[in-house]
Order: sequence, then C-alpha cells, then structure tokens
Amino acid sequence: SHVTPSEEVTLSALIKNDGASAGGSFVVDFQSINSEGEVKSFSQVSLTGIDVGEELKVITNWEAEEGVTKLRVVVDPDNQIPEVNKDDNSATHDIEVSGIAYTGWVDGMRENPLPTMGVIIFLIVLVIIVRISRKTSIGLYDSIYDEAIFDEDNEYEDDYEDDYEDDY
Repeated sequence: SHVTPSEEVTLSALIKNDGASAGGSFVVDFQSINSEGEVKSFSQVSLTGIDVGEELKVITNWEAEEGVTKLRVVVDPDNQIPEVNKDDNSATHDIEVSGIAYTGWVDGMRENPLPTMGVIIFLIVLVIIVRISRKTSIGLYDSIYDEAIFDEDNEYEDDYEDDYEDDY
C-alpha cells in the first residue's frame, strides 16, 4: 500500500470464472490511476481462455510513479467474452506513492519492524557482553599467579618498599 517512486512492485491478480465456459482469448489489463483521475495502462497479459470454476493467477511488475493513487486490474476490457455480468471484471486497490526514491529500506523498517528490532536487541546484548567480559577479564599485564606475600602477622610484605626506604 505504501511505495516510493521508482520502486519495482510485483502485482498479482487472481482471476476466477464463476460463469459459463470462456474458451476465447482475452486480455487482463493492469492500470494506474493518478490523483486527477487519469488512467494509464502499464501492462497487458493475454490469456487463451478460462474454464468454468477455474482460477488463474496473473503476475506483472510496475515501477511506482509519483502521483498514482490507485491500481486497477480489468479482465476483458474489450468485451471479447460474452457474459451476463460485466460489473465484476475489475478490482481497484489504493496505493500511496511518496517519499524519496531509493529509500525503500526505511519504509521496510516501518512496515516490517521485527528484523529491525532484532538487530537493535542484538547490538544491545553485544554491548552488554563486551562490558561484562572487560570487567571480569584479567588485565593485559596481570597474572593469576601474582600473589601478595604475607608474613606471620598477615601483613603485606613488599621487599621493594623496604629497599627504597633503606636507600634514603
């Protein structure tokens, strides 16, 4: 329903014959309608016929154009197939073409937020893991074998400190 200009859009129409057998060929016409009501055909697909109760899926591509507000598909626009009800041969879908071209990824995040939320959660967890590992790891010049030397009274002995005091 929301696309950016120049975005390639795949359209599909499911056509079903609820009437009598239609053995002749006919056309399926895909059209765009702008805000001023002008209709422009952008794709036509020819079909050789459709049996009673048969469903056919017709697929085409459309490059989104600014100003288009509706997309319509019309089955047998030239009335090649005789039928009783010609009022059910078309379907229209509203569409919004706006935004800057080539920013479809922004709209993708808005329309499908789950992958974006997954990436954000992954980054938060990664930062937490790095912080925890830095706080709990042994420093670059530290060693688990470094031990303080205590005398009998459980006082810390530092040989270097005593040597320093003796020199001065």
